[in-house]
Amino acid sequence: AGFAGIAVVGTVFFTVAGALPATGDYAHAMAWSVLIYIGLISLVLALVGYNYRVSARARRKAPISRPAAD
Repeated sequence: AGFAGIAVVGTVFFTVAGALPATGDYAHAMAWSVLIYIGLISLVLALVGYNYRVSARARRKAPISRPAAD
């Protein structure tokens, strides 16, 4: 998954920069790359929060295990 993200960001960077980029083109491409990274980080944080809430709900609903009586 990490390699796919790097490939996508790299593809967007070089597509936005163009075939013969000037200094301003690099800055514009970097701005798009940063926006994509911010979006990916936001997505990961949202999924981690969702996973935490779902697992906490499952722990509350799980029956308490007690040792067997001999």
